[in-house]
Amino acid sequence: MKINIIVQARMGSTRFPGKVMALLDGKPMIGHLRDELQKCKRVDDIVFAIPASADNAELEDYLLRPGQKMVVGSEDDVADRFWGALKAYPCDYFIRVCGDSPLVTAGEVDALITDAPSMDITFREDSDGRRRGQPQMMKTDIWLKALPFFDAYDREHVTTFFTRRLIVDTPEDLDYVERWTQFQKLIS
Repeated sequence: MKINIIVQARMGSTRFPGKVMALLDGKPMIGHLRDELQKCKRVDDIVFAIPASADNAELEDYLLRPGQKMVVGSEDDVADRFWGALKAYPCDYFIRVCGDSPLVTAGEVDALITDAPSMDITFREDSDGRRRGQPQMMKTDIWLKALPFFDAYDREHVTTFFTRRLIVDTPEDLDYVERWTQFQKLIS
């Protein structure tokens, strides 16, 4: 079973532009994350998925080093960047990590992998039962089958299609439940 980490990162945050390159203890946040993820014992590859734009040149230059795997793609369509990473670096499962999460540990990633072999999607939960945003592990073929059902929100947030609530309170909820139903028929 091949497992890759895909780290989505960009410089274009509206609330904190350039945050992934912001210094934390004298080193860019993304550097802390990269160094920690390289300690994972159960991961085959770490792939950075960044936008192809001049605004991200500093990030690309920083990450580009011998042996580092990277894909560049759309600024706004993060799912497209993930698709590119999965195409360039095929795997059975991938773990999604955001580049602005410098405190993700190798231990929590390895624990997620230990917990997940029979699951299609796995999230770590806090002691109060809430799902944490980082990291998330997905079965690649299930994610690829769901991709055509993603709306714009899902394409930006990569895994929300699998985590939205299945209750209909609005017309948008009905649209989501319809897409979810069609996806379930596809994988059944």
